[in-house]
Amino acid sequence: MACGPGTAQPTCKDVPRVRSRLFDGIDLTKAQQDSIDAITRRYLALNNQLNAQRLPVDAHNAQVMALRARDIAEKRKVMTPAQLARFDANAAALKKRDEELIKESRKRAAARQKQGRGTATP
Repeated sequence: MACGPGTAQPTCKDVPRVRSRLFDGIDLTKAQQDSIDAITRRYLALNNQLNAQRLPVDAHNAQVMALRARDIAEKRKVMTPAQLARFDANAAALKKRDEELIKESRKRAAARQKQGRGTATP
């Protein structure tokens, strides 16, 4: 699958960066790396399409979380039973981080909305 400028795909350099968060502390075989990279590219592309839709914050966040859950479910299928405990711990940490980011995005959206009504203080 092609990726990078001029395509609907994310840049190739994004694949290892995204993979590294979920697979911190997990040794992957070449076959696992290749499978994970293909899954990551597919979900990065879906995420990019979602971002282009410019949905309201809550709807966007819900869809991002749904995509993340599907992505993780597919990646779990590639793991050995011995790798799953670490993978699941990494996934849980990412989910917690995502939830914190969602709270922050809601606060920013509320502040922008408040400013738009002229009730914000300088």
